[in-house]
Amino acid sequence: MSSDIEWIRAALRRDPTKTRAGIAAVLGVDKSAVTRLLSGERQLKFHEAEKIAAYLGVAPPFNPPGALADRGRDFAAEGAGSEADRVASADEAAPIYAATALSEGRWSLARHEAPVDWRPRAPHFANAARVFGFYAPDDAMAPRFMAGEIVWVDPARPARPGDDVLFIEKRRGAGPETVILAALLAAGPIRLEGRQHRAGAAVRLDARRWSALHVLPRY
Repeated sequence: MSSDIEWIRAALRRDPTKTRAGIAAVLGVDKSAVTRLLSGERQLKFHEAEKIAAYLGVAPPFNPPGALADRGRDFAAEGAGSEADRVASADEAAPIYAATALSEGRWSLARHEAPVDWRPRAPHFANAARVFGFYAPDDAMAPRFMAGEIVWVDPARPARPGDDVLFIEKRRGAGPETVILAALLAAGPIRLEGRQHRAGAAVRLDARRWSALHVLPRY
């Protein structure tokens, strides 16, 4: 089974409310086209991966085969050839998603939408395939992360006490995610605890409703 579509099949197995017919609807195709896609008869395209991920309520995969080249063609078609150059290969670029400030140090992260930018991978996370970034919308984590600075997140790396983490509220369905950037103090099956750098604001969250993703250090 092709690995670039296994995440779709897994999400469909986990959530019986999500269907192939639903995928067909968000892609604007008939159900037989989805069947061909999930059987590996044709390649998953970048824009399809993003729409499917939004429908399934999961993080889109960074690099389904051919996705970056496909995205490059999309940029070129939109008259942004210089952007296409940024996404020549998975080893060179990672997606940046939009984020906006809410209140009390909480942000809204739009991973359900197309990336707003692509940036070259730094050497210390060159091989981390699922890394994504976003621009910090305020100074809640100053001076560690200042407003406008890129925050890089590696969902595949375990978060440990002492790490900077991105707390993400678990949810079903598509839409923006509520997130909090903080230093992780403790992580258990019931409670997550952290502290934001500005004003030392404490963060205490229900681990059944929130998860913690590792934030990569700046170096």
